[in-house]
Amino acid sequence: MVADIISAMVNDPQFADAIKEKIGSSIDTTGMEKQLEVLQAQLRQALGTKARLERQMDTLDITDPYYDWKILDL
Repeated sequence: MVADIISAMVNDPQFADAIKEKIGSSIDTTGMEKQLEVLQAQLRQALGTKARLERQMDTLDITDPYYDWKILDL
């Protein structure tokens, strides 16, 4: 019931105009969206690096005499 009332208020153009008047300006989110894209790209890169390191660690031969050194190097 409350959600219906809020939904009806938000869809009313007079409500949107009143809120804009109270705020004083519209909010520009382009900067935040660009920052989000950059952060998502960094996250994808970090996840890719993590997956590559996991594969390398999983394929190491435990009988290799340099196993401990290699695992620490990764």
